Amino acid sequence: MIADLAIRHRRVLTVFSAALAVRLVFNLGLHPPLDYVFSDMAGYLGRAARLFDQAPGVVDPYSTFYPFGTHYLVALIQALFGRESRHAIGVVFAALGAGAVAYAFATAARLCPSRPRLLAVYAALLVLHVPHVMLGGFVLSEIPFAFALAASVFHLVRHDTTGSMGDAAMAGVALAVGATLRPQAAVSVAILALVFALRRGRRPGPAPARLSASSVLAFAAPIALVVTFGALRAQHHVGRYAFISTNGAFNLAIGRCHASRLSATKTPHSAFEAPSLKHLETFKDKHGIEPLIALDPALGPTVKIDAEVWDEAAARRKAAECVRATGALRQLKYSASHVVLMYLYNLPWPTRGALANVWAGLQLAWIPGALVGLARGATRPRSSEALVAAQGWALLLVAMVFFGEARLRVPYDPFLMWMALAAYAPIAERLYARLRRRPR
Repeated sequence: MIADLAIRHRRVLTVFSAALAVRLVFNLGLHPPLDYVFSDMAGYLGRAARLFDQAPGVVDPYSTFYPFGTHYLVALIQALFGRESRHAIGVVFAALGAGAVAYAFATAARLCPSRPRLLAVYAALLVLHVPHVMLGGFVLSEIPFAFALAASVFHLVRHDTTGSMGDAAMAGVALAVGATLRPQAAVSVAILALVFALRRGRRPGPAPARLSASSVLAFAAPIALVVTFGALRAQHHVGRYAFISTNGAFNLAIGRCHASRLSATKTPHSAFEAPSLKHLETFKDKHGIEPLIALDPALGPTVKIDAEVWDEAAARRKAAECVRATGALRQLKYSASHVVLMYLYNLPWPTRGALANVWAGLQLAWIPGALVGLARGATRPRSSEALVAAQGWALLLVAMVFFGEARLRVPYDPFLMWMALAAYAPIAERLYARLRRRPR
């Protein structure tokens, strides 16, 4: 039976093996995650350590500021392999990165099973995707979240053709786990709900499998459980319910104030910088030219909230103050600049180097094709491609409402690349056929 499964899924297994080999070399030989413990990485490891060192049930308000999924994952790895293991985190993060690649490839193979050349190009791009490989060498949430997001999309696409309740449940579990890592997964859920709502009308595209009540329940139940747990956890630590973590309003204030730095006066060491906005602020000093989009802060580049860092109400009041100070048009300009910052003026923090810079330039080539894919998904909600496009729309909405940067984009890159390749492939084939018809 195992041999039959291996033969049936040999392409996916080949892609997974190649992606795993690349990521193991990077994580174990070139860039072990535990050799780069600073900033956010130190925070995740510190919160994981407190799970071991603190008594169960100790009230720790600061622990609610970040989503709990990543430091729970780190603590689980350390519980299984030992807190002193130097390689376990690198191996697990390499496997999660390779799993994200395999799931993305399997989704594409299901959408276009008869396009082997297109799939081969896509597989190579996924395996060698530089930001994806490099981020796996840090203890951050992006790679686990990329795995959860890719898994959810694959199972949703397969459910589209099979109607399997098991696939609906797996998609729900994956998005529920993704929400514990990065609560922006809730936006994907909302966009997917809109896609399924649009399918009820007369829309172009092939008819998908029937969406049964049992499938909806199987999909929604794990998400509801995780949201409930997150709300109860926040209530235990800070006395108020919250969605997974308490940093959502803080990030909203950064985006709506267009500030490069935000801090809470009542919590020590609570100053946080948005790397993409910070790069805008310092771009002219470093390069001697003005950026196409300049930092245009509502209340200055540094903003303070007179509250604890986990006080979401205070952060929302600050965001509202900035909206009142700027007006609708300036806020729209902020949102547009956030979309641009997903590709320009910053690398996926904390990656750096010549290879990362070159790859960032190459990523610009996907933008026109990805826009075509987003438009197709919006106009053809009954197609399985709409489930892939939904992730691109979710990314745009998150960036516009909060703030945009290249690191935010990386977990969604497999979907953007696939939409672009699917748009470019017919053009490339026509050009190739025309060249072959030319007389020598």
